[in-house]
Amino acid sequence: MLLSLTLTAHAQSVDNYVANYCVRYERQHLFLQKDSDLNVVDYDLEWPDIINFNDVMPLKRYISKLLLGVPTSSVDSVVMVINGRMGDPVTKQFKEIPDDRRFCYADFKAQILSYVPNRFIAYRISASVKPESLSGQAKYNAERYVLYDINNQKILEPDDILSPAVVNRYEPQDFYNQLFAPLGDYFDDMVKCDITGVWIDGQNICFHVVAVTSDQIINYDIKMPYQNYSYVLDRKVRRVMEKKPKLISPSLDLTRQTWHGDTIYNKVESMPVFPGGGEGMQQYLSHVAKPEFAQSSVMKVMMSYVVDRDGRVGDVCVVGPVSPELDRHAASVVRGMPRFTPGRQNGRPLCVRLYLPMVYRP
Repeated sequence: MLLSLTLTAHAQSVDNYVANYCVRYERQHLFLQKDSDLNVVDYDLEWPDIINFNDVMPLKRYISKLLLGVPTSSVDSVVMVINGRMGDPVTKQFKEIPDDRRFCYADFKAQILSYVPNRFIAYRISASVKPESLSGQAKYNAERYVLYDINNQKILEPDDILSPAVVNRYEPQDFYNQLFAPLGDYFDDMVKCDITGVWIDGQNICFHVVAVTSDQIINYDIKMPYQNYSYVLDRKVRRVMEKKPKLISPSLDLTRQTWHGDTIYNKVESMPVFPGGGEGMQQYLSHVAKPEFAQSSVMKVMMSYVVDRDGRVGDVCVVGPVSPELDRHAASVVRGMPRFTPGRQNGRPLCVRLYLPMVYRP
């Protein structure tokens, strides 16, 4: 894995990059307290700021409503709602051992499954809130697989994506043979089965299946070649996939221009410096585990991130995607970077955005 570092510049300028694609990666593990409740909170959000020059507002509102019951337009709002419900960070040592019955465990995820430029982006969204007996939090559990039609700005769930014949179980037997193949011997014991997720990934149609047997629930994903099984998709979905996509004109949507109240610059007299400079960066990357991703060619993920006035890395975004797996890995690598020497203008530390190509080789 290689990368190129941003060079030192001498002119100060505010960042005004026009984004075709910008997904922000927010991940935290928190221990929070609200009154007598103690809440262990994990969130891992791949937030779609801009997709194909579009702010994808219906998708943002869908994600936030499923996670929290509140439709919002920004990941900052999602994080604020989580903190408002779950409390403040625990910073003091407890005088006595906390009562386990006052704990609550919450997990919120929004994960990209696939992205077909000018056509679709697919998400798995899940929320789980598990309170113990004396917790004041309400139990909640939800999971959805959705396909977002970029051109028509519509949320598509499995029944919208599949043809009526599949929904009503009338498709040729070959499709069902393939769909249930992973069950093996459990097939004979199956009492119920649902397709809870459908998305398109490259040349494949992907299905998430939940099969119920007499004594267990089996979840699995399976891929089928698009050219062989496109007939299982609704005609409207096939039309979007197979017709020439609409050209989307660049809008005035920009990446964020402030970070925690500070203006973000992309050029200052002294640019931020990684500890140890370029050599330190290479050493940091040499200790990064290679992602488990099969690739046959060189791939480059373009990253964007902010180095704040204290040198901390934040606002980690993918602005040039390759695949969900590599994008996720690249975001994790950037998010784990140590503090930089902050950028300065006239000796004053400023908030600076850096752009970094991360190149993955087979």
